[in-house]
Amino acid sequence: MIKIGIDASSTNTGIAVYDDKLNKIIHYELITPKDKNFMIRCIKIVNRIIEVCKKYNPDLVMFEDIQMRFNRAGYVLSFMQGALVFALELNKFTYIPIPINTWRKDIEIKSKTRELQKQEAIEKVKEIFNIEINSDDIAEAILISTFSRVE
Repeated sequence: MIKIGIDASSTNTGIAVYDDKLNKIIHYELITPKDKNFMIRCIKIVNRIIEVCKKYNPDLVMFEDIQMRFNRAGYVLSFMQGALVFALELNKFTYIPIPINTWRKDIEIKSKTRELQKQEAIEKVKEIFNIEINSDDIAEAILISTFSRVE
């Protein structure tokens, strides 16, 4: 099964492609579009995600579900997720949003603070896949792509 994991934001989005038959990450990248308008950045990110999906033809695309916040960040992430879901539906890719605490529990990230959790994600990727990266966005996308408890 080919699975794609996405750690989305409107500035830095990590994406990773995981082949579970090989237990191997076969692609990963950080998408960092430059534009002052967050809506344009989101569209550029989603376009790149769809390019990757078309190249690897995943069985499942998984992304971190948003946590509802009633502030600017929540608004931006809601827009991003809406654009992503629209594009995945339009291109007929199967997808599932994964709550942040669910995938972190699955991969056994136990730190309590956000910064420590991000560092632990980087360390887990090195431990599991022997991939050295310094981007927590890529690390989290890699770990989301390996999420195994899909109903």
